[in-house]
Amino acid sequence: MAYIEIWSPNKYAGAGGYKKSIIVVHTNEAGPYAYQKFPGDARSLGKYLSQSHVQASYHKCVDRNGDVCRMLVDVDRAWAAGNVGNNEGLHLCVLGWAAQSREEWLSFPQQLDQVGREIAIWCKQEGIPADKLNAAQLKDGTWGVAGHGDVAQAWRETDHTDPGPNFPYDYVLNVAKRELGQSEGDISVADGAFLVDQMMGADGRKGWKELAPQRNPEGKRFSIFKYLRGEEPNVERQTVVEAIATLVFEATLRILPYRKNNVPKTPETVLGHAAAAHGVSLDNRSLLLALAEAQIDLCKKVNAEPYAPLVAIVREYRGYEQPAETAKLSPLDPAWTPPEQG
Repeated sequence: MAYIEIWSPNKYAGAGGYKKSIIVVHTNEAGPYAYQKFPGDARSLGKYLSQSHVQASYHKCVDRNGDVCRMLVDVDRAWAAGNVGNNEGLHLCVLGWAAQSREEWLSFPQQLDQVGREIAIWCKQEGIPADKLNAAQLKDGTWGVAGHGDVAQAWRETDHTDPGPNFPYDYVLNVAKRELGQSEGDISVADGAFLVDQMMGADGRKGWKELAPQRNPEGKRFSIFKYLRGEEPNVERQTVVEAIATLVFEATLRILPYRKNNVPKTPETVLGHAAAAHGVSLDNRSLLLALAEAQIDLCKKVNAEPYAPLVAIVREYRGYEQPAETAKLSPLDPAWTPPEQG
């Protein structure tokens, strides 16, 4: 961030008996608007407003790189927003257009973060709350932050609408409040954009190729998230949310496993099916029994008394008729088979 000073002669010198009670945000409207068009930089705007015939000024401006140009000292009154706004306001120009979308504004986090910092400096210096005001609040004498358009509606001394309806006051004032120590834990626009990229992918926010599902035998990558939303389920990338949905789906899809001559018709998960495919029965009862037997075996090895409820579980389960040759096998042993159940 560069900080430069190019002083403007376009001003009313001194406070004139007025107290600075509002911070007014502007845009410079550098010619006809077009998406991502370059609105100039802080130095070029400072040079332009240093000319007396321009008859306009701001206290500061911030460009898309986050560079700041100071044009007036704070005590002076800028020529920016009509008599009332000029007398009571500190004026900050954000290089850009009132027609910009919220998304376009947020694509310049260095600019917005610096705007928030400059607002915080004035808030601390003048005791101005970092709160957004509307026209009615301005007329009532409430202190805070407003746009040139709000000032125009309040006192009808100009007809401007900048910085436009999509200017992200919420993010800018979050930065200001964080600088003032009033919103600990809030994240900046830059940090927020980084987190969104991590969740949705940096390439057009369409997901990450690295999170794409594994291909099925037909060579397709199936996304349950896309399928349930009525979208094309064969995908080449997934967002973090979509990847989690796929993971949960694959891990909890219900199936009916076949276990040799025993078909209990009890649904299992894909994980259980994979275990059964390797000769291991992995339903809840078998897992509990295996854990109980392991605990009892450990107690025997260290000469400790086994936990009575676990002993009862094993005794109850062993009460089913079971072939003698497999009676001593663990249920997790591939050679083990479950007893017949009535």
